Amino acid sequence: NRDRLIGLLTDRANKTLAYYLMETNHQLYHWWISYLKANPIPRNGDWDEVCGDAFLRQLLALPSSQEAWRPGDRPDLFNQVKIADVNPRELATRVMDIRQVIFASPQGSIFCTWLLYDLRFHHR
Repeated sequence: NRDRLIGLLTDRANKTLAYYLMETNHQLYHWWISYLKANPIPRNGDWDEVCGDAFLRQLLALPSSQEAWRPGDRPDLFNQVKIADVNPRELATRVMDIRQVIFASPQGSIFCTWLLYDLRFHHR
């Protein structure tokens, strides 16, 4: 249960980071959403996969890159290709920081208690 709880906290941190990026950096947001869809944290499996450690290790191992993002399905005349610098190590560090803040906050304590209750009684 502890590993699954950490995995759910990591997943919540991923979503929090996505929300932040949606407000501040659309290009990086779209890269992040694509990465999360391609690399979800599983609910069952080995402990390092369930707790999100494998997800974070994979993210830390990726090289920095520049990604092009083309908004929407509009005609090329209206599309402006945006280039985003993607630093996966920085994103992984931010996820770990957000996860720690969620866990340490009073709302995080309520969230963790609710998750433990949900894991214990509804996912047998």
